[in-house]
Amino acid sequence: MLKKTLVSLLAAALVAAPTATGAFAKGKKKKGPKPYVSETIDIRTGHTAAYGTSGTLLTVTAQEFIQTCALPNSNGVDAAVYEVPADYKGITASIKAVGTGAAAAYDLDLYLFDEACSIVGVYNPVGTDEIGFLTPDTAFVVVHNYEPGPVTAHIELAPTK
Repeated sequence: MLKKTLVSLLAAALVAAPTATGAFAKGKKKKGPKPYVSETIDIRTGHTAAYGTSGTLLTVTAQEFIQTCALPNSNGVDAAVYEVPADYKGITASIKAVGTGAAAAYDLDLYLFDEACSIVGVYNPVGTDEIGFLTPDTAFVVVHNYEPGPVTAHIELAPTK
């Protein structure tokens, strides 16, 4: 009797398990995060020290960020630092730096940093807005204006397909 009851319970558990956990559901694909648009930050002045020439990002804001490995108090002086949202950490995604409201020309550049504040990617060709790919180890993004004038900037993230 006990043996028959145990077999019945085991059979019921096996039948219910796939539907309870969804483990055998067909066609279910893990969805990525929703597109993300950051807050805007006014970058008050640009800086023409090119990363490619110097090998170091020589802005007040970037240097404070690199030294403290935290969002800097000088955020917006000559660069904008953004922390990557949790949904985008550990994945590859597209990234775009967008400028608006600039009275003069602007040239935004992107610098990607990991959790230890070591640089893991650079996108700095000539142009106004900047596009690239967020690497799975990116934890922070620095947006730098290569031109001398002020610009309001934000970043946009979208999962790659």
